[in-house]
Amino acid sequence: MTLPNFDNQLSQRVGLCKPLEDLLSNYFLIDPTVKFVANSRSRRYNDDSFPDDERPIGSVHAYKDSQHLGSVRVYKGEYRGLGRMNIYAVRSEIINKSRGRNRDEVITKDAHKAIKHMQEYFRSKSNNVFRDKILGLATSKINNLRSTAQYRVNSLINNRPHQADTDVALYLLAQHEGLASALPDSVNKIFSKSEDMQKFYDLRIAESVAKEYENGGAVVIAFSDGGMWYADKSEMSDIAKVTTTYDLPKNYQEKLALLKLCEPSQPVENIGVKFIEEIENDSNAILYYLVGGETVTLC
Repeated sequence: MTLPNFDNQLSQRVGLCKPLEDLLSNYFLIDPTVKFVANSRSRRYNDDSFPDDERPIGSVHAYKDSQHLGSVRVYKGEYRGLGRMNIYAVRSEIINKSRGRNRDEVITKDAHKAIKHMQEYFRSKSNNVFRDKILGLATSKINNLRSTAQYRVNSLINNRPHQADTDVALYLLAQHEGLASALPDSVNKIFSKSEDMQKFYDLRIAESVAKEYENGGAVVIAFSDGGMWYADKSEMSDIAKVTTTYDLPKNYQEKLALLKLCEPSQPVENIGVKFIEEIENDSNAILYYLVGGETVTLC
């Protein structure tokens, strides 16, 4: 059976187990907008009648507009003393049971009840919730970037002779205030190796981008399925789905194009930074932070 809106991403192309295939077929009649994906995190159907390497797919993930809604799994198991049978497990962030091992999961032996659970719990996040999640992730990633750069510089200083302690301290203070542009000569003599100077440079750029983030800008999420979302941090507007980069303001179009050419986690002053991050169960999603204002490059 060919299912609409189903993507089998497994390298070994095995099919769905029959109970899961029937479940999805019936669910598609109710909501054809949900996309189901079988990927490396999908589990095999644990029916011993199949050899291990031929077991069909027993679980899939559900998406809508690139948002991860949850997952559904069918497996053989003991159900409340009634014997071994097919069990349907629906999992979602929305589920929050007060007790039990898997508090984000509900199970049933009835396929019709499983479909009702899917209807109830496979819901897109509200724009505010999704926006806060994305901006919170961007804040965390940028703060980590700055902390890592600061740690590398501190380690460098702690492992060098301290002839220029005062100059180093004054430089780092000025750098933190966004006032430093070059290392003092006395510091240059100590940290003359190119790899040493690179660590100071990385810290300066990370500090600059972090301060720019605090003042505003925009965050863009690009998912591997082609979906893209945009939120302007400074305007506190809702997160919005965009079709192409041309839907973005012109200055952000330019900055996004430049960051696509850069390495992940490598901040660019006045432009921004990008991260490869697992977002909405997509391990290859790209998070772009774009600095506000006109595009300025320093060459």
